[in-house]
Amino acid sequence: MLDILKEKILSWSIEHANVFHNNVVRDSREGKYMWEHTPDGIFLKRNGSSHFIGFNGVIYKLTDQFENHDFIMHQRLVDACSKVNVRIDIPLEYKFIEFGSHKNITQSKLLYTVVKRPNNELGQDYLTDILEGKVDTDYILDYIEQTNQIISVVKSLLQYSKGLAPCCRFTVFHRNHDSLGYFWYDIKKWLMPYNEFLDMHFDDLRIILGYLKLHNIIVDEDKIKQLVDRTWAQNY
Repeated sequence: MLDILKEKILSWSIEHANVFHNNVVRDSREGKYMWEHTPDGIFLKRNGSSHFIGFNGVIYKLTDQFENHDFIMHQRLVDACSKVNVRIDIPLEYKFIEFGSHKNITQSKLLYTVVKRPNNELGQDYLTDILEGKVDTDYILDYIEQTNQIISVVKSLLQYSKGLAPCCRFTVFHRNHDSLGYFWYDIKKWLMPYNEFLDMHFDDLRIILGYLKLHNIIVDEDKIKQLVDRTWAQNY
């Protein structure tokens, strides 16, 4: 798989990406991605990065965007989460490779990682839950409770990360569910000061509630606020 991901990076170009997207105006970062479906999964590639998302729940990634302590903190997080029955994706492999210079990458050393979903299923995402009519007050309350669990775990690990937390945060967009329940995924880049990390969960929740209101999905915001005050607010 590593050799295939190398080839994907080398074969990418902005010209090919523009044609792939029919030259429409798009996001300056995400709009650089190109993808290819196969019987076993999906390849994604852009400048400096390529992925394979396997339908068996195993995710391979080669990238020039990394921080050295990600894998160590991810392992610590997995160990701590397992003790409180919080499910997250599991790191399997992490290594640096010498790639050499090329116009599609920012540095000669790349990071190769392999992670797997906890039950070998990619799971169903938040947007699918919305389309299927599953998002209501109880859904948001459950999300808040689960987020509080993993925020508490992150807080317990700050001594190992110099007080820093994952930049991805734990939003509805980093939570899927499989046949066993919900799990968190794509936990990376422990670079955010903890209080800022916690603040942004409140900001994210306001955005989520605003989106639901915009689309006439009615939830009990008072009940939600009361739970947030009893949980998230206690983690400062």
